[in-house]
Amino acid sequence: MHLTVIVLYLIMNIHLAHGTSDLTCPDRIEVGSEAAITCVAPDTTDKHGYSTPNREVAAICELKASSCQPLGHYTAAVVNDTCSVLTIPSVRISDAGEWRCTIPPSPMLICHMVVYKTPSCTMITDEETKTISVALTGFYCSESLQFSIVTLCELFAGTVKDITDGHYNCTNMTQVRADHADVTFTCGNVERSLECEKVLYTTSTMYPLQTTSSGIATVMPYKTDPAGIVLPVILCIIVLVLVIAFIVLYKTRPGLFRPRKHPTQVSADSSYVGVGQKDLVSL
Repeated sequence: MHLTVIVLYLIMNIHLAHGTSDLTCPDRIEVGSEAAITCVAPDTTDKHGYSTPNREVAAICELKASSCQPLGHYTAAVVNDTCSVLTIPSVRISDAGEWRCTIPPSPMLICHMVVYKTPSCTMITDEETKTISVALTGFYCSESLQFSIVTLCELFAGTVKDITDGHYNCTNMTQVRADHADVTFTCGNVERSLECEKVLYTTSTMYPLQTTSSGIATVMPYKTDPAGIVLPVILCIIVLVLVIAFIVLYKTRPGLFRPRKHPTQVSADSSYVGVGQKDLVSL
């Protein structure tokens, strides 16, 4: 039997043995995970009505008929005459907050669910400036959250309203080796150690980290030497101009590129006499 089903079964029996009603939901759940919300009540009621933190109806279950009518992206099922389960197939950030189960004529039942999302992480280390910059992509917590480099510095502490990206820096890396630095994500009582992609910069050709008053830093791209780019471009342009000029001159004045025929030089010495083919030479 699946562990979730066993837990739900035990919870249901405990509450029924004491004749009490209860609504249970995960204390903390990650975005995209499946979550089960269980409503247990005495058999004096025939209907369970689930509502979301936004006060929207998620499902209505008829216990005696063993049927549920789920709405939206939720599913629901009746376990027995006193218990039903609402399932969230893929948790969204809008699912964070207080869930309610209406069991007339008894009072409404409430449970609170915290939703979080751990980010992907890139750690960029500049050994010359002794700075660690951390790029976090896609994080969220419906409560206050915190990012920190263990035993080194706090990167961020506060709240966010949506799934968020951020760049943060730490300038006290002399206390720990960069390749041993770990980033910790804390959301309420959830704590996760992030597996960061680590990049090391040891060249002075990188732009310095630009830090705002809020502590957010932007990692600038590498500097490029202007002479290293401009000179090759100028040389290429000069060569191109010379080639074009050569082609134009060759087409317009081809004679410039043909070898000249030089006339045969006749010796000016008078002792030599030219003899034609038709001249007869007497002996």
